[in-house]
Amino acid sequence: MMVTVRSLGLTGITGYEVSVECFLSGGLPGFDVVGLPDAAVKESRERVRAAVKNCGAKFPVSRITVNLAPARVRKEGTVYDLPILLGILAAAEEISPLPQGAAFLGELSLSGALRPVTGVLPMALTAARLGIDTLYVPEANAAEATLADGLTVYGVTDVGQLIAHLKGEQVMTPAPRWTPGHQDRPLPDFADVMGQETVKRALEIAAAGGHNLCMVGPPGSGKSIPARRLPSLLPDLTRREALEDTVNQNPVLNKAGVVDAGGMGFVVLLQGMLDELHGSPAPADDQEPSPVPQRGKADFGGFETGEIQFGYCTEFICSRDTQKDPEALRAFLNGLGDSLVLVADDEIIKVHVHTNHPGKVLEEALTYGGLLTVKVENMRQQHTELLQQEGEPAPRQSLPPEKKYGFVAVAAGEGLAKVFFDLGVDGVIQGGQTMNPSTEDILKEIQKTPAEIVSVLPNNKNIILAAQQCVDLVEDKKVVVLQAKTVPQGISAMIAMNPDGEEAENTAAMEEAMGQVTTMEITYAARDSSFDGNAIQAGDYLLLVDNQLFGTEKSMETALEKLAQESQERGGEFHTIF
Repeated sequence: MMVTVRSLGLTGITGYEVSVECFLSGGLPGFDVVGLPDAAVKESRERVRAAVKNCGAKFPVSRITVNLAPARVRKEGTVYDLPILLGILAAAEEISPLPQGAAFLGELSLSGALRPVTGVLPMALTAARLGIDTLYVPEANAAEATLADGLTVYGVTDVGQLIAHLKGEQVMTPAPRWTPGHQDRPLPDFADVMGQETVKRALEIAAAGGHNLCMVGPPGSGKSIPARRLPSLLPDLTRREALEDTVNQNPVLNKAGVVDAGGMGFVVLLQGMLDELHGSPAPADDQEPSPVPQRGKADFGGFETGEIQFGYCTEFICSRDTQKDPEALRAFLNGLGDSLVLVADDEIIKVHVHTNHPGKVLEEALTYGGLLTVKVENMRQQHTELLQQEGEPAPRQSLPPEKKYGFVAVAAGEGLAKVFFDLGVDGVIQGGQTMNPSTEDILKEIQKTPAEIVSVLPNNKNIILAAQQCVDLVEDKKVVVLQAKTVPQGISAMIAMNPDGEEAENTAAMEEAMGQVTTMEITYAARDSSFDGNAIQAGDYLLLVDNQLFGTEKSMETALEKLAQESQERGGEFHTIF
């Protein structure tokens, strides 16, 4: 039996609906969660299993499959614990079918109690927009959720309470709408400070005139008490002051030394409307408006090119030629990048997004309508050019050595990065076939590694030359580039490393370990082509052995069987799957 429970997820600060599909089938008992879950979501299996048993319900002895849709968007956090539990119980007919207009979210403890989760307000706003009329959340999040209009919110303390409510045995009371409480003295003030007249006068002058203030003295001389009361003298921030303070609130803005652009634009609009209402004269054509105190230009040298996670600024306008919901496009793009802005009306959709895959973005846009305008800019190249225009950056200093051996590896994805970190690698550079790191990226990680001898594992034949250029660029430590051409070779090399051994012995052992590894890969063809006399069609599975094309197959099962047979014929003793 299959049951679907409505829930919600969060990408950045934007909520979206998640359908939790629970299917119980025959066969050996098992519990699988699919739909691109992260580690926290996968761990929900154990929390759900314990919570069901501890709330007095019967955990079904069946094969359980839970799908979190849409499957193309990565699911993060513990918010799906509660809907997974309810879906399993409903599929096992332990509880009645759940109302279609209700959504559920919350983290479970092993006892069945609900723990609060983050991001409830944007998820509640999304629920109201999607027509969900009832939302069940942890009791600690109920007040926050009530800020979304049009929702009946129930704060749940534990699973037993919710099950009794759903069965009609003990009906819960909806959470009242949150209203700010009244505080007579929200801040400590100087009424509590006896004496210190000079200090209080200085603080009053600084607050009134917007002056800087420095209090110097040994511990116990009375600096902290008046300093804590200074905010009681200050008025609320104006719009301009609040905008100026965004530099301190956002670490990225702080690095660049600029205010939030969206906030600045909003302030300009408000100021313009206010000036119009007051009848203030418009600025002359040659007069530059100044809504906020002017700051210096952005410091692009405050961060490295390698820190740019998504390299392509992609903008487009497409027509709405289909009935597809633009919110589905928003959910898709959230899984491909960040800095997403999507605006739609009855005729067009306008999108701005930072991504590493502009082609996938535009391909998905074509399913909604024709492309009217397109702009793709390489932000990494832009940043490098800006640095060159501003002058050569100051030379980086390597960290002093704290140990004899250090390691830097290149890998793609968080999973492989974790494997290398667990093996003792000091730094992992994100890279792969489509995003190879530069010599600058590798050099940066080498300099950050506090070791006398730093070995580099390129794990890709295309990266070896870039890594070798670092050997002569580092003067205060020795750099060794190991000829690892695949990730399995790099992992085998780290397993063979002896931290107490001599350098020559370690290098020889690691190279020997790499030479004993055969790497087999399965990928798929993106387009029709031919290679070495093999006709390749789009969608075919490509079998690679040590980076050489071994064959093509139409099905994954056949491909796996063929590679397994080849491994057996080569005398493989150990098989590791990544």
